[in-house]
Amino acid sequence: MQRGNKTQVHEFRKAQQTTKRVIPVINLDEEDDQKPPPLSSKRKSSELSSPISRKVLKSSTSTQYSSGSQFNSSGLSDRTPISKSQASVPTSMDETILEFYHSTRQTPEVYHQKLSLIDQIFKCIQPYFARCGLYLVGSSITGFETGSSDVDLSLMLNNGQVPWRTAIQYLGTIKAFLDSKMRGKVRGVTLIRATVPILHFCDTASDREYDMSLNNDVAVRNSHLLRCYHKYDQRVGPLVVFVKRWAKFHNINSAKDKTISSYVFTLMVIHYLQMGVPGPPVLPALQHTHSHLFKENIQELDMFLEFPTQKSSGCSTLSVGQLFSGFLRYFAHQYNYKRDVASVKHGRIFHINSVKHKRIPFQDYQKSSWDGAQMYIEEPFSLTNAARSVYDENVFSRIHRVFVRSSRALDQSKDINSVLQHPF
Repeated sequence: MQRGNKTQVHEFRKAQQTTKRVIPVINLDEEDDQKPPPLSSKRKSSELSSPISRKVLKSSTSTQYSSGSQFNSSGLSDRTPISKSQASVPTSMDETILEFYHSTRQTPEVYHQKLSLIDQIFKCIQPYFARCGLYLVGSSITGFETGSSDVDLSLMLNNGQVPWRTAIQYLGTIKAFLDSKMRGKVRGVTLIRATVPILHFCDTASDREYDMSLNNDVAVRNSHLLRCYHKYDQRVGPLVVFVKRWAKFHNINSAKDKTISSYVFTLMVIHYLQMGVPGPPVLPALQHTHSHLFKENIQELDMFLEFPTQKSSGCSTLSVGQLFSGFLRYFAHQYNYKRDVASVKHGRIFHINSVKHKRIPFQDYQKSSWDGAQMYIEEPFSLTNAARSVYDENVFSRIHRVFVRSSRALDQSKDINSVLQHPF
């Protein structure tokens, strides 16, 4: 998309239409064995009911990209004041983290390519689903992506759960739509009949992989929340991305291998920035301090929120290099894995016994996610244990060993390459 293009801004959210609707659409309240509509069912765009997504495609002249964020010479956010001791030439640690962050980020062109394909897919399937919305979720929207990140989508049909059989039927219908109407633009459309059914396909032009799920409202809310944290302070993005690089190097960044997922590492970084840094925190608990941003109705979430770059005199002035070193030290020596439940939502730590006995405002104590786990990280919306994949004691011991040895190596050498030379 060239600068100066006068094409109107595309929106997933359409205005309510007064035109009488006579074409039948999918009703999620019907029985589980309801057959999907035939492929011949059509509706004109002017007859569409209102989907629930926010705008996702903007002209190149109006879109603000998180990749355009600028740091001052000490690797600090423009939001934070610079102390005299940190106003000098940045350390090699800061430079390494920031250089990696900016060199691996998705470009505006890649971002536009993703949104353009999503817009085409939405227009393809929208006539067959009432009030649907297609959301970009995960790292592609949060700001913690790299150029090679896959794309996750959530098709919201309503605010409830979709039974497994129904999800399979609907995704099967969408697969037929993509096979027939998006031929040449997407390929390899595959319905994965997992516990949570997924429609997997590739962008023909870029070979980029996409995964679409149904009614994954937690993913939408989490993506919105993490984007807000990314936008709140410009040190958050580089720190999260570099932590994930470090974790992948040491093979502790895979939920399927019983280690820590990228999402949980992101929550761990945010928790550390809320209450693990020495002195004033870097981040508040946004669900408390900015509760008005996190609406109950997904339709009202601003998925493209831009925080104002106002300065805060009470914010920590530590550089990204200092924060990375502190993050390793915190989870190596300070965090009590057997007792502590890190809560990003509340910006504090709870005792695991309080979770089990419902003495804190958790919606439900889910035995499957808390019992048997080796570490506890609260999921900010479902309030389950996001780190439930870490249940093997031997695997956890290796994870903790990596934290301890990395922290020791960095403290002794002051060289960030010391934690990326060989797996610990």
